[in-house]
Amino acid sequence: SRRQRQMCIRDRVRTPQVFHYLSSAEGGEFTLLAQGVYTSNCLTQIRLVMSGSELQLITGSTDGHIAVWDLTPSIKPYFGLGGRSIKRRDDVPFPAEPVSIKWGDRRTAHQSSIKAMELLPLPGAQVLLITGGDDNCLAFSTLRFSESSTSGPCPSLISRFSTVSYPNAHASAINAICQVRCIEHGADKRMVGFLVASSGNDQRIKLWSALVDSIDGDVQVSLQGDMYTAVADLSAIDQFTVQASGQDREYLVLCGVGMEMWDVCT
Repeated sequence: SRRQRQMCIRDRVRTPQVFHYLSSAEGGEFTLLAQGVYTSNCLTQIRLVMSGSELQLITGSTDGHIAVWDLTPSIKPYFGLGGRSIKRRDDVPFPAEPVSIKWGDRRTAHQSSIKAMELLPLPGAQVLLITGGDDNCLAFSTLRFSESSTSGPCPSLISRFSTVSYPNAHASAINAICQVRCIEHGADKRMVGFLVASSGNDQRIKLWSALVDSIDGDVQVSLQGDMYTAVADLSAIDQFTVQASGQDREYLVLCGVGMEMWDVCT
């Protein structure tokens, strides 16, 4: 029977856990590889990022901070890391006990809990983090990872972190963020544009245009649309694209107390 492997991340209150999952026709098996503890605050968001041969974990929490955890030393003995792929080293057995991981660096993004996070790749060892929180604020943060050669007793995992914040982007907590499309500008692809949707308890669905300079980390943001949605307690947004008459048409699915599907016409 064909067996498939996956790496899974679980956020349990303030303890991130890394699992290896092996599936087969007979059933699946989870193996706990690594785990760690954040501060006394709870983790609310968690994402994996591959940067060259480095594997990082990015978390958001109830204290409004973005934290970076370096998983490379814990995972690399058992997996080959390269590009955007993770391949299991079958000749190396998993550890008898899970490896301990620690967050290595963190930055402030919100005044209180981070309730939504979208992670978008940028050229080089950096990402764009779009976060929404209990403070009604929408934050666009460019995060550049430090080079693996960085030395010192406690090397920083973040070489640059800059944030553009939009207080009162919504009238209440922001619960969901989703990328609609990505547009590269110029032959050198220095400027990268994104169309992003956000929503929350105010039952408004908003579209934002973000133009990112991948060299200096500057972000220019403008509001492109603001519509009412009948979905109460909105908790999730997802996007899909359909090709019709030779053109791509983008749709958003909103979920909460009920569901809606929107045709994006921008």
